[in-house]
Amino acid sequence: LSILSAVHNSSLSLLSRHETTGENLRREAEARGVNPAQIHIAKVVGKAEHVLRFRHSSLFLDTFPYGAHTTCSEALYAALPVLTRPGRTFASRVPASLLHALGVNGATVVQTEDDFVALGVRIGGPEQEERKAVVQKRLQAIMKRARQSSVLFQQKVWVAHWTRLLTALWDTHKAKRASFNVVGVFRR
Repeated sequence: LSILSAVHNSSLSLLSRHETTGENLRREAEARGVNPAQIHIAKVVGKAEHVLRFRHSSLFLDTFPYGAHTTCSEALYAALPVLTRPGRTFASRVPASLLHALGVNGATVVQTEDDFVALGVRIGGPEQEERKAVVQKRLQAIMKRARQSSVLFQQKVWVAHWTRLLTALWDTHKAKRASFNVVGVFRR
């Protein structure tokens, strides 16, 4: 809500199956002096339509302490920059891990809530519209390059790695070894 309050003409779009989500968020926004009309609750739709929604966004704000998983992957595939704050648990580190796999983790991974809000405000405005557009285009270009070069979105390479991993696990099981080097599997 701090980012919504600070960024002129911004909106927050959330996917939810429950009407009460929007009602509760809008009530909380209003209590904090944020225009409740800035919050849009998206309905569940088919996958293709869902992914197309990302074209209408300029920044994906991850949740904390439970981070986005599949939705983050979809946003990254759509070249939408993702702002995240990893925590100590696996569930909070998935988006940062995805950004790391794309090679862009330094741009939009922060460690504190204050840093999250500050970077969200800096990316979203309230700077001059021209500067804001330049920053957003630069982040989107980084995401597009990363998507094209990263193993994360190259299905054939990913399948080859996954197959090697499963084969190594099976070979380890058959040989009754206690463990093996997972990293070594991917360096062949």
